[in-house]
Formats: sequence, structure tokens, C-alpha cells
Amino acid sequence: MRIIVQTETRKISKRLLQIILSLLMVLFMASQILAKESAESLFTKANTLFQKQDFEGAIKAYKELLGYDSASAEVLFNLGNAYYRLGDFPKAILSYERAKKISPADEDIDFNLHVANLHVTDKIDPLPRIFYLRWIDDASYLFSLGRWALTIIILFVLAVIFILCYFLIPSIAVRKAGFYLGILSLLLVASSYALALHQNHLLYGTERAVITSASVYVKSSPDQKGADLFILHEGTKVDLLDELNGWKKIRIANGSVGWVMENTFETI
Repeated sequence: MRIIVQTETRKISKRLLQIILSLLMVLFMASQILAKESAESLFTKANTLFQKQDFEGAIKAYKELLGYDSASAEVLFNLGNAYYRLGDFPKAILSYERAKKISPADEDIDFNLHVANLHVTDKIDPLPRIFYLRWIDDASYLFSLGRWALTIIILFVLAVIFILCYFLIPSIAVRKAGFYLGILSLLLVASSYALALHQNHLLYGTERAVITSASVYVKSSPDQKGADLFILHEGTKVDLLDELNGWKKIRIANGSVGWVMENTFETI
């Protein structure tokens, strides 16, 4: 009798656990659906406000929308457009740069970023790069990281198919074609992987920021008593190299380095 009771108890407990898990799954799916609907509704509202030239309202809605989808290039792009229309060029550049990190191959983002940069006071000539390095940079931006990953998978599958043809098909012509196409596919896999790694390094290897203060003197040391090396104005993009006691060591496009306070910029 005791064994029968324990067995029935275990069955009931297992059934209750299944019901609870099912309810939790349903609640999770419902919350995801509601969140998606809320985000879509807010995105429509933000776009409507933008079209009505209520750019401050649109900015507020786009920034709220980032809480739903913090990795949306489209939202960041539209946010940059709203800032641009208000004449807040540093915030526009910051938004475009953040969108570019998500979608580096987007030509619209590149164009608007270029136009916004025309309003930046500092015109800094970047350090010259060897032509083939520029070609590698451009090639790495042909696709986003997600598309590079998909390309690598497709090429790898093709390489496997071609290699199987080489080993399994008796026809000499097919085997030769399979061999050479398999080698070519593997070379393309390696090249795509290298370009994806290079893009990842360009985007995330160095932390970058945009100067948001109207102007800031770059110091020779992380101290107010440090010598003034040069001055930067809002909208200028910098690389972040080091930090010490509320100061950040920065590098600008021409290679010059110095220190600025942390409250003078926003990280991309």
C-alpha cells in the first residue's frame, strides 16, 4: 500500500511540474508577443513624430525603444536623423557610429555619418595607410558579421560536398572538379573567416568615443595641471586607450595622444 501511495504521489508531482512549466512557457511567449507589439507600436509612434517634425518627441520615443531592442541599427539610425534635424550634430554622429557598429555595410549610415561629420569643427587628417591595408578594410566591410558567418557556413558545406564528390564519385572528371572546387571553397572559407575577424577587430578591438563637450583641452597627463597639448571640439571621434582617476587617455586620427576628463565624451 505504501509503495502504491508513493508512486501515485510521484505521478501527481510530475504532472504538477509539467503544468507549471507549461504555464511558464505560455507566460513567457505571451510577454514576448506583447513586448514585440509594444516595440512596433512605439516605433510607429516615433516615426510619426519625426514626420510631424516633432524631433524632440521622436528622440524620446526612439530612446525608449532602445530599451526594447538595444541592438537595432534602424532605431539608432533614425535617432541620429532626429538629432541631426535638431542641429545636435555630436549626438547624431554618436548615434550613427553606434548604428554602424551593428550594420557596418549600410551605405545610408555611411552617407549620413559623412554629412554629419561635415559639421565638426576639427578637421583631422588620418595617418596614411598602405593601399592594400585599405583594400582589406574595405573588403571586410562588404558584409556584416552575421552575413560573414552565414557565408562561411555555406562555403564550408559546399567544400564538404565537393570533397565527398572527390572520394565517392567514380567519374574522373567529377573527381577532379570536386578536388579543385573543394580546395577553392576551403580557401574562400579561410579568407571569409579572416575578413570577419578583421572587421570584428576594427569594430571592437579599440574602444571609441565621441567628444560631446563644446570644447576640451587635451592634457599631457591625467591632471588639471598637465600641459595643454591641443584642443578638441564636439563631434570629434577618438580612440580610448587607458584610464586613471577619472581621466581617459585618447588618440585622435592623426596619431596624437593625450588625456581628457571622462565627462567630456560618450562611448560609441
